[in-house]
Amino acid sequence: MSCLRVLTILAAIILSTFLGQVAHADGQDKSIIGRWKFTKVLDSADISALSDEQAEALIGQVFIIESHKIRFGNRSCDNPDFNVTVADRDKYLEEQFHATAENLALPDQVIAVDVDCTTVFKKGPDKLLVFWKGVFFDAVRVRTPSKN
Repeated sequence: MSCLRVLTILAAIILSTFLGQVAHADGQDKSIIGRWKFTKVLDSADISALSDEQAEALIGQVFIIESHKIRFGNRSCDNPDFNVTVADRDKYLEEQFHATAENLALPDQVIAVDVDCTTVFKKGPDKLLVFWKGVFFDAVRVRTPSKN
């Protein structure tokens, strides 16, 4: 096995362990609660509800995850589950989304959080991959200024 492959596997294990620590004992993960700005279109599933132009138009929009509701544009989903799945990236993306990981920059083991109306993938404490209407978007956490 090549040195690069070993390092990649170790990095995936460390990242999965770190991100898994924020998951609750009941299989839920609410560390994703917050405001997330779409920064880039990465790819789409085999079937998507958005054209390339429609997907690009969502860049800069804020996806809001609250404990009791998901809001994006004029769509909202009440009482999200926050159920966590840790799975083999390629198999999970193929089975659940009819997509490949080629352009998504995800580790070999993904941490997917089902929030009812969609799924988000944890890429770090302030980075998500959001699957929305058949398109995968990179998203970053939007910090609100602290009030003094």
